[in-house]
Amino acid sequence: MRLIVLLIISFAFSSAFSSSALAGNDRIVISTGKDRGSYFYIGKRLASELAVAHGIVARVDTSRGSLDNLSLLANPDSPVNVGFTQADALGDYLSDFPSFEDAFFVLGDVGREC
Repeated sequence: MRLIVLLIISFAFSSAFSSSALAGNDRIVISTGKDRGSYFYIGKRLASELAVAHGIVARVDTSRGSLDNLSLLANPDSPVNVGFTQADALGDYLSDFPSFEDAFFVLGDVGREC
């Protein structure tokens, strides 16, 4: 079985780039996975690129994985607005929470597993 790892971003992220939402205390918070895991390092690299290329401050948070990242993205009280997920986890999450399909977009594939 091949799994595609996706980087997904909530609409909060897209609106941040189209307005002045990043001013003040608003920032990008990237939810990755386990500390020292592959997604954590990819998140750190993404945060670094945002800082260097765009002057955007981004914080990288660890999580329990894909479903945790999706839950954090869907929670309006969560500061997370960028998260990593595996494609099968996203499918499962959307089966349980179909309304979330209109609340995120996929930035792109990070890589393939298995």
